[in-house]
Amino acid sequence: MSISNPKKRPNPFDGGEDGGGAQEEHEHEEPQPRSNHHSVREPILEMALPSHDLAVVGWFDIDIVDIDGNQNLVVANEDSINFYRLEKSIGSLCNHHDRIVFERTFPAVSPPVDMVRYDSSTENLVLISKFHKSVEIYDSEGGSIHTFSTGKQSRSSDLAINTCNGNIFICDFLLSQIQEFGSDGTFKQVISTPYHPYGIGIDCDLGHLLIADTLNKRVEVYSLADNVVLFRFGSEVLRCPESIVTDKNHNIYVGDAVARCVQIFDKIGQHLGSIPNCTPASLVIDNINNYIFVSDHDRRQILGFELID
Repeated sequence: MSISNPKKRPNPFDGGEDGGGAQEEHEHEEPQPRSNHHSVREPILEMALPSHDLAVVGWFDIDIVDIDGNQNLVVANEDSINFYRLEKSIGSLCNHHDRIVFERTFPAVSPPVDMVRYDSSTENLVLISKFHKSVEIYDSEGGSIHTFSTGKQSRSSDLAINTCNGNIFICDFLLSQIQEFGSDGTFKQVISTPYHPYGIGIDCDLGHLLIADTLNKRVEVYSLADNVVLFRFGSEVLRCPESIVTDKNHNIYVGDAVARCVQIFDKIGQHLGSIPNCTPASLVIDNINNYIFVSDHDRRQILGFELID
């Protein structure tokens, strides 16, 4: 994804103090990084979005890409939701001749749209509007289902879906908390943290909520079943962790725009390698085609990389 008139992203996280864990905690020594033998050097796919999707204003508005049940890229362009099909070259998995083709669009009820996620458990699209401090739920054809508020003081920085039950998690950087809602908007709980979390991801099979503790340059793994912090990792290699996703093998991918890379860890936090030379604003996993898509701020493109084994 790309932006017009991009601004240099402020980095308030160079310092920081140890913020500790959320609620009760299990002690776990932070894993040490391994050698970088899984590093990925170059993207095997570079996709520039059509010109009408280049007019997204501001840094935070580019964290807006996901993949729906038909393997279409879903892009929120301020006042609409657009769908793009990945058109592969004949006889190839993925290469520089591949491109994305516009499929369809539908308008957002309450623009501007800041984030969109696809809920595979309900086949609905979940949108966040920071301006209206609300969450909007749409069906796959663009029909509005319902809307609910995230709170008057909220400053939503990320959105994740637990695809095992459809619950919606909203990361609030300003209030240092993560809110959980049911797929119908019913409030479930607040997970409070002593630091300002910026990004979140969910490993549904393991029941883990992954939290980017950006201030302390690490990732925190939280058990949704037991409501405890299990362990932390990444402080040896991370500089400004923000976006987090997991693949079908439970590997964890962490976007670090300051370090200009995506760091890769296994499910217990052992460092596996990195995707260098990119400025990740958002990450999307395509487990069917075995890709990770990186929305690159500096290149103004969506980059595609093969997932590690």
